[in-house]
Amino acid sequence: QELATAAASAAAAAADSENRDSSLQAPLTPRAPLTPRMPSAAASSAPPPVASASVRFASFLGESSLRGFCSELLVPEHNECTLLIPRLTPPDGEASRQVAIEDLQGKSILSVSCLFTGSSKGHQRRLVLRNAVDSSIFGICCDTVSEPGISIYNHEEQFFGTLSANGSDSSSGFTLRTREGLQVPIEYNAQVGNFNARDQQGRLLAKAEAKAPNPSTWEAHIGPRVDAGLVTLVIAASDLLHFDMSCI
Repeated sequence: QELATAAASAAAAAADSENRDSSLQAPLTPRAPLTPRMPSAAASSAPPPVASASVRFASFLGESSLRGFCSELLVPEHNECTLLIPRLTPPDGEASRQVAIEDLQGKSILSVSCLFTGSSKGHQRRLVLRNAVDSSIFGICCDTVSEPGISIYNHEEQFFGTLSANGSDSSSGFTLRTREGLQVPIEYNAQVGNFNARDQQGRLLAKAEAKAPNPSTWEAHIGPRVDAGLVTLVIAASDLLHFDMSCI
């Protein structure tokens, strides 16, 4: 009952915040810093529950390209984080949508709310990654203005990087380019249900699969010293870019 009450409160807070969101026609305007408010250790969602690192991340060494976004969601060294992330689909008449990000035990860890705002250029999107316990913000995505792609901001609405397509088809993958000049190649195949993020040396940072018996959900495995919040937003943003390209 307490979990249901907390979830309802988080959803209400997210909906109220979305109602106050302005148009996405221009880049986000920096505002006063919003420090994520983490729950107590007993109910903490940062970092997400982790398990022993699997062999697929055994060769990972050095600094990750997917860190420096949200320190609270950084996977500890020698560990792996597994999250269940619903695949995002285009709006079906709704103005907004919220999905829960769960661990393997079905506990809500994070949430992603998606605001769809109509314009002459089509649907403009705003993705907000929140703490499922207290609804504090970890990160934000919105459509870029100057070129196709999605811009990524941290919880203070400071620009972090962009996600853009490598070709005219989503199967060509995407590239995450950070403000510091790092480039992270993203392998994405919606039909097969595969997502891989690698560093510039080709080492695996995160992997996700969306296959039977639940092809509508990504099972994401995130490696040590990788930001689980950033990976979650990149997966969600990749889904939206895929549907954009499918409609061309």
